[in-house]
Amino acid sequence: MPTTEDVHPTPVYETLAVGAIAYALWRMRDAFTVGMLFAFYLVLTGTERLLVEFIRRNEDVALGLTQPQLISIAMIVAGAAWITARARRGDLRAPSAVDGAEPQRA
Repeated sequence: MPTTEDVHPTPVYETLAVGAIAYALWRMRDAFTVGMLFAFYLVLTGTERLLVEFIRRNEDVALGLTQPQLISIAMIVAGAAWITARARRGDLRAPSAVDGAEPQRA
């Protein structure tokens, strides 16, 4: 719905942030074990969305937060829990990243 209030171009902010996240994840693709990039994606994208929602004009649902912010917090917690569990098992980094070997590319 159109508004007469000044608003931030949040789609532009999100596009730039998600582009930076995608680039960072692409650069890390060989450094971590299977599934870890998705866990990092959850944390990074959840954080991005949580922050962008502070400047959007959405209605608060609970605890002064919007529904997308609450979902973002759940994403951050799930990703962080996943990363923590794998780190405690010592199964976070890919073997090639640990021993310094170059990964094989097809």
